[in-house]
Amino acid sequence: MQGSRPTSSWPKRSNDSTPKGCSQPRQNRTRPSLPWRRIVTPPGRIDVRACDPAPSEDDLALATDLRLAVDRLSRRLRQVGGHHIPPLQRATLTTLARHGPLRQGQLARAEGVALPTMSRTVDALIRQGFATREIEVDDARARRVSLTPEGKASLAAAAACDVEVLRERLARLAPCMRRAITAAVPALEAMATDDVTGH
Repeated sequence: MQGSRPTSSWPKRSNDSTPKGCSQPRQNRTRPSLPWRRIVTPPGRIDVRACDPAPSEDDLALATDLRLAVDRLSRRLRQVGGHHIPPLQRATLTTLARHGPLRQGQLARAEGVALPTMSRTVDALIRQGFATREIEVDDARARRVSLTPEGKASLAAAAACDVEVLRERLARLAPCMRRAITAAVPALEAMATDDVTGH
């Protein structure tokens, strides 16, 4: 057609002088919005209370990976930790050490087990001398479970073994991975915390 300019099959030359194989700088790119605000508090931890809750479509995959990692780490601690307190008994002792004397129903709710299961667990702790069960002052039908000095000592020894194992494994990690774990600790604590008193 008269007046039309023939098109060239040669590729257009770019004015970019970036050498071949090097990544070109990105311009006029906006950063995607984060699902929550990352607020870092000393010493490098994230204040999860200031985060905006925003469920992600990757939550299922993240939860699956987290469950596997927690299970493997817990199993490893039981294998090499050097203590022999069953997991539910130890969790019950930990809850009593953190919150003080509690009713069996509160302990069952805190550990996510049925009341008969917790009753058997408390019976085992009493037989070992790690806990006592006493009648409530204002309610003779209720029983309150308390930690004994022997229970505190056994729990402290088990915790010391775990800390040493974790310290050795942390020392094997790269600094960036240790910083990532440090930043994740408050979020993990928030996930694991329940109001055992029912208030």
